[in-house]
Formats: sequence, structure tokens, C-alpha cells
Amino acid sequence: MRLEEIRNRVRSSTREDWRQISNGNGTTIFDGHHTLLVHREDVRLSIGWGADSGEAEPDEEWAAPFQRHLDADHRRATPCHFATIYYAGAMVDRYDVAAVDSGSTLVPVPSDAFTEGSDGETAHHYEVSAFHRDLARLIHSFWHLPRSFEHGFRQMNVTVVNEEV
Repeated sequence: MRLEEIRNRVRSSTREDWRQISNGNGTTIFDGHHTLLVHREDVRLSIGWGADSGEAEPDEEWAAPFQRHLDADHRRATPCHFATIYYAGAMVDRYDVAAVDSGSTLVPVPSDAFTEGSDGETAHHYEVSAFHRDLARLIHSFWHLPRSFEHGFRQMNVTVVNEEV
């Protein structure tokens, strides 16, 4: 199976298409992940979720909207985790997903992007691929209501691009 076919299958799937496997206590069960999602139609396809990938600082523009209600003394780094796609046991794709708003929303960690304006000035913004967004939405659906993903994602003020970033 080609990578694009794997991504299309993940993108077009819903929560009901996956079997969730975890031990319930957050400890590692597979390749550093605490949860494994196995596709019900093609068990060769799975998504590992929860391996630690670091933290995003609270002053990063994309993470700041989730901490604006907190005073400066209570703002903290945002925990980030890998979402790893496996096919036939081989890692084929990996993305960062952040737990924001005190863990109530899972969002894709965006990439820095720069564009040159008509005035010649370079402007900074954040981008995520459409697939990265869709993968984060799928993972979010296992623990939270779908509308909370849409609300959280809109707060990030990122540009969604079709190609990989």
C-alpha cells in the first residue's frame, strides 16, 4: 500500500472504524505509546498515540489562546505527543499533537512558515497540513466531543495547506 493510500484511509475514517487498545493507566503499551488504534477493516493499519514528544512554550502564538484566561504565574508549557501511523508493523508517518486547554482539546502542532509580502517584508505564520489536522481530529474524537476540536482548532489561527509541511 502506498503512503497516500494509507493517509486517505485514515482521513476518511471515523472513530467507529478503529478499535482502541490501552491498559487504562497511561503506561506504555507499544513503541512508547499508551494507546494503539487498530483499523477494523485492515488490521495492518494502526495509529500509536501518546508517546511524549516534548512541550510547546506557553508564549508560542498558536498555544497562547488556550492560556489567555490564566495569569502569567499559572501559564505553563503545553504537553505534546506523537501520533504515529504504522502499516504492517512499520512506522510510515509521525505527527505532533498537543493537549491544550488543560487537556480538553487535542490539536495538531503547527510548523513555522514565512511569506514575503508585497512590501518585501517577511511575515511569520503557522501552518498545518490538511492531513495533520484530520489526524488530530480523529485522535481527539476518542476522548472528547467533536465540536471541541473545531472550536480549539479555530483558536489557533493557523493556515491549512494541502501539501505536507
